[in-house]
Amino acid sequence: MRMVQSDYAILIALKPNPKSYTELKKEVRISRPVLLRHLKRLQKKGLIERDIDTREYKLSKNYVYKKILSNFDELQKLSDILLPILEEEEKITQLTDIKDQFKELSGLLGRELVKLQFGLISLFKKALEQEEYGKAQLLVEEVSVNVITPWMVFLFYALWQKKDVALSLLDKELEIVSKK
Repeated sequence: MRMVQSDYAILIALKPNPKSYTELKKEVRISRPVLLRHLKRLQKKGLIERDIDTREYKLSKNYVYKKILSNFDELQKLSDILLPILEEEEKITQLTDIKDQFKELSGLLGRELVKLQFGLISLFKKALEQEEYGKAQLLVEEVSVNVITPWMVFLFYALWQKKDVALSLLDKELEIVSKK
């Protein structure tokens, strides 16, 4: 048997509390014979029952139990859908935390790298000022490639007796590095 709109209207009317036939008739607003037919059908399906003493209709325990199980099944389905989403959200949160830590470490590393670069340039400048070109050459050979190129220029200027030009360029480089 298929449930129709009037069946649902009766179940909804009985949901908050039991009702007499008269109360149901007023609330559901269907004719007497139609209401009686629906009540009998719902009783036969085990969805409602009639209390013999009060003569009121109420949702059967069987119906309530089925409804709870139905809701539980729906909740389980939602849980099956939401759990992987929540796990992914947790992973995203962890990745965001790692990203923030990486940014913090990158900033710290960047500041330390600038200090190191400033120190190396200062040592290189001092070596050129004291005309210790061998020491300057050693510094050039020990420093990474991206720093070697400008330092080589400074060294060549110094070696070509343009020490003042090299020192001036190094002062500018130190100024740039110190602003980082």
